[in-house]
Amino acid sequence: IFNIATGNVISFYEIAKNIVKLTKSLSKITMTQRIGKMPHNGYRAFNIDRINKNFPSIESKNIVSGIKMMISDI
Repeated sequence: IFNIATGNVISFYEIAKNIVKLTKSLSKITMTQRIGKMPHNGYRAFNIDRINKNFPSIESKNIVSGIKMMISDI
């Protein structure tokens, strides 16, 4: 079992901001009050040591590069 992640922590808000910016969307991001406790204290990092050990040639992308690659395929 492998965690497929970059090892970098980024919020859903930051991901959404990047998507809106890179797609030149007119969408507006609205914030809502959280109901209930913040899961993982608002921080959820993934240990990627196993993926790095078993696949040393894999190079992770930063969020902006990944979004650009994704939208170029659309």
